[in-house]
Parts: sequence; structure tokens; C-alpha cells
Amino acid sequence: MIYSTPWIYEAVLWFLYGNSMMDRFNAVADEIDVGDVVVDLCAGTSLLHKALSNKSVQYQAYDINPIFVNVLRSQGIDAYCCDVEGMEIPSADIITMSSALYHFHPNCQQFIERMCMNARNKVILVEPVNN
Repeated sequence: MIYSTPWIYEAVLWFLYGNSMMDRFNAVADEIDVGDVVVDLCAGTSLLHKALSNKSVQYQAYDINPIFVNVLRSQGIDAYCCDVEGMEIPSADIITMSSALYHFHPNCQQFIERMCMNARNKVILVEPVNN
């Protein structure tokens, strides 16, 4: 149900995080430089893209949810619908994933290693401590 529409998903995030909902995405955006190629895995509704709105970057969103991906595409975002776990992760300056590592349990380490192999500069993982 939480993943059925973008507005329900963001409403749940707002309920969980309140006014601090964008804090983690803003912190990630602070780590990204102008001109970087950014691959955002499990992008959801692409809150990272919103946090990057003041920077000129090449942003690519990847998510398994076709509803989310279609909405992102309608907003002009370079978005791809795929199973992130099985995809070939594209090479990029920055590869990021926020609050989604649990999807890859018990193979988290292998997935992170794949991210690292394809990141030219850095991998950024953001996971909630309290959820």
C-alpha cells in the first residue's frame, strides 16, 4: 500500500520524519558536485533529485516501481524501471541509495561491493537509525 502512489509514499515519509524528511537527501546533495553523474538506486519518488535542484548534475533514477518511474519521467527525470538487485549498475561519479539496503538482505555486502566497483568517486548510502 505504501508504494501504491507517490503521494501515499511521501505522506508516510512525512509521518515518519516530519520536518526533517528532506534532511538526509540534503546531506547527500551536499556531497555531490556540479557536473557529477549521479545514479540513484531505489530512487522512489526521487527526493534526492529535489534536493539537487540547485545543482547542475546528470541525474539518473532507478526503481522497481513502474508507477513511480512513470511519474518521474513525466517530470522530465531520467528514470528507469528495473529490478535494481539484478541490473548492471551503470558507471557514475556518485552512486547513491537511501533507506533501501534492507531490500538486499542477506546479500547487502555483495550489493555494496557492486556499487563500489561502478562508482568513479564515491558511494553514498543513507540508512535510518530509527525507523
